[in-house]
Amino acid sequence: MAIQLRTQVAEMINTLQENGWSQANIAEELGVSQAYVSLLKYKRIQTSLIIANSIIERLQSIFSQYEITTAENEDEISESESGDDNAEDIGTFSDWLNAQIVQNSWKPNQIADASGVSLITIRFILSGRTSNPQSATRGKIEKGIQSLLSLNPQSEGVVQDVQVESTAPVAPEDEIIAGIPFLRDEIERAPNKKGVYAIHDRRGYPVYVGKGNIRTRLLKHAEHRAFLDSRVANNFSYIVLQKSDTVEDIADANREALRLEKLIVKFCGNTILLNKQLVEDLSDE
Repeated sequence: MAIQLRTQVAEMINTLQENGWSQANIAEELGVSQAYVSLLKYKRIQTSLIIANSIIERLQSIFSQYEITTAENEDEISESESGDDNAEDIGTFSDWLNAQIVQNSWKPNQIADASGVSLITIRFILSGRTSNPQSATRGKIEKGIQSLLSLNPQSEGVVQDVQVESTAPVAPEDEIIAGIPFLRDEIERAPNKKGVYAIHDRRGYPVYVGKGNIRTRLLKHAEHRAFLDSRVANNFSYIVLQKSDTVEDIADANREALRLEKLIVKFCGNTILLNKQLVEDLSDE
């Protein structure tokens, strides 16, 4: 792969991650492994021009489908949006969809299943990352909601033209994100929320399982001598348990994290090599 093409691919992957995409999300959309995405990101792989151009085309398709902008065209898009007096307010559809989920106690995956729209797209709309989805996507989601409502006569019905001043985005929950390289720039992109995480060696075996603020705890581990060797700390995985920043949700997340951490450690047994050795150095207490 020519140097300029490798650089272009790496920059596009970095842009996706800056917009909230995990390595697992990118791998799923490209139809490759997370390890392959990591090699592309750090320009550690060479391949033919045909394959390189194919990867770039697929990445460009992702950028178009999810309306992700690059640094080169952000200013142009911003100017065109500001000059359109009839442009729809950013976030209106996101607010409307959030209101539907809150009002009907749905989960994002229910909307995805009913509409045929990918779960990634649903979550990006809910979080506001995709501010103005295409009309075809909107139509599918609206039909999906109608079908869900028809299955639940007790529902209050679809709210039309809802304007919500502040609706907290529905965060991905109970989703395991795995295979992320144990590198500082990757750790700094980890969620700043409560959950459970695991650090894996280069064979994929877990060497440490912990709980707490995922990003803070992983950054602390990265500074510890035991995790400086990439053979020991090769990649990490995590699951977010904190649904919001309310006191109640944080308390619930802490309780669930404690239960889940103990269960995982008990299940893995002696394969968690470092937990007992580092308990004093890395304790939350």
